[in-house]
Amino acid sequence: MKDLNIPATKNTPSIIYDPKCGVLAIKGVCHPENVKDVFFPVFEWIDEMSQGDSVFPNGVFRVHFFFRYLNSASLKYVAMFLQKLNLLALNEIPVEVEWQYEADDEDMKETCQELFSFLELKLKYSLITIPFEN
Repeated sequence: MKDLNIPATKNTPSIIYDPKCGVLAIKGVCHPENVKDVFFPVFEWIDEMSQGDSVFPNGVFRVHFFFRYLNSASLKYVAMFLQKLNLLALNEIPVEVEWQYEADDEDMKETCQELFSFLELKLKYSLITIPFEN
């Protein structure tokens, strides 16, 4: 499976796929000028991955989100990304989503819950509280 390594900037998250553990991690702030530029390479990567015979460690494709900040334009693309993951799951590619948020960030927790509820996703997901980082 092809690696994916997009470094973080002051306005965009890092987006890294680690093939050894089968985890795609998206971490940081997300308020870019052009949100398409951030997410389209990831969408293309997901599309390529879904066309091939991708093998994941432990048989599961894991996606970890940890946003310190997520603007409304980015939220739309995160929703589109989750819908793509949902299609993978519906096509029998096991997908697990972990949405990490800082203990005092109830807004980010609610964002995740609302996304999964509104989009009626069939993905397995978990909310993970992490300690506050400076």
